[in-house]
Amino acid sequence: MNIAICDDDLFFCDQIEQCVEDLFQKTCTSEVFTSGDELLAYIQRHASYFQIYLLDIEMRGTNGVDTAKKIRELDLDALIIFVTSHKEWVLEAFDVTAFHYVVKPLNKEKFSSILLSAEKFFMKQRKLFHFVVRKQLKTLPITQIEYLESTGRKIRVFTTDKECHEYYGTLKEAEEKLDLSTFARIHQSYLLNMNYIDVLEEKIVIMKNKNRLPISKRLRSSFLKQYRNYLRMMGNTSFKGGEGNAS
Repeated sequence: MNIAICDDDLFFCDQIEQCVEDLFQKTCTSEVFTSGDELLAYIQRHASYFQIYLLDIEMRGTNGVDTAKKIRELDLDALIIFVTSHKEWVLEAFDVTAFHYVVKPLNKEKFSSILLSAEKFFMKQRKLFHFVVRKQLKTLPITQIEYLESTGRKIRVFTTDKECHEYYGTLKEAEEKLDLSTFARIHQSYLLNMNYIDVLEEKIVIMKNKNRLPISKRLRSSFLKQYRNYLRMMGNTSFKGGEGNAS
């Protein structure tokens, strides 16, 4: 998971970062922002990068509540945990569907319990895809992945926010991490998320982002069977053979 820590108290940020590191070790990364404006500028460029936000309510500039409202405009699924020295702020804060709140000074045991609950809740709601880029762990919600492409020894991950991430690996390794009721191999070089198929033709798939991906002759039969099963699961029984609009 990726966690954003937003607080203008640097000592408190250090405490939070240390707790995150002790609790999750290498399975979670955290970034510190000293103002709501700094955080919002970052997520405008990297939408849905963070799965959990720890927001101080009483910050200079854009406060934590207003920051959370703007986060909600970009991401309905992220978990927001408010940090405050005054409990009376909490009721207003929950207007943005906050997951929990933390009261200063930090109680490490209680905070760790809240973080573990957040991780458990998030993992239950949305599965995550992990990969390593330049020795740094990256995390993406699987629902944001449109397709993966193998190029040499690298995998390129194309997402719904029009970004492309590259890492060293194989599609076989990726398949083992993904839900094959949603993802299908259509070619030795392509693994796609069937949620984002727009048009299915005889030899190509046109994705909703208008990218055209080839279907190999060897994998066509198994892909069509997998796609039929996917449509049944989604309650669509109109697909008959493999051509035409699939949306």
